[in-house]
Amino acid sequence: MKKIIIYTLVTLIVIFGGLAAYLYFSNDYTLNNPDTDTNTVDPVPSPGTSTDSGDYNTQSSGDFTLKYRYEGNSQWTYVITGFLPTPCYLTDVSAIVRESFPEQVSIKLKVSQPQTFQACVEVIKEYTYEGVFSASEGASVEFLVVK
Repeated sequence: MKKIIIYTLVTLIVIFGGLAAYLYFSNDYTLNNPDTDTNTVDPVPSPGTSTDSGDYNTQSSGDFTLKYRYEGNSQWTYVITGFLPTPCYLTDVSAIVRESFPEQVSIKLKVSQPQTFQACVEVIKEYTYEGVFSASEGASVEFLVVK
């Protein structure tokens, strides 16, 4: 009887350990959900952005960094990098271009907690998102992280 209990416990540990390792090392495990509620907003103003190698402008908010640059022909590219508390957190990114001169662009990252009934491995997940938007070369960019 004791051997059955021990074998059962070892089997469960191996199964859950394998699941945890899969979720941790899986690069394509990203959940996106546009229907999320917002609780707090951490705005970062556009003036005073820094430039690093490759002519990218950089803004940071909390655990996330936005790098963006003008590519020409009214096209901008941007990359958001950072960390999620667990792989189960949901994200939604939107780039809103306000029609003014020069345009004002708000890149908004929504981060929301997973469903309460969802079991999730407690590991920090690296997050990367790449996007494109259209605006004139003189546009100002604002980065918002909503939690």
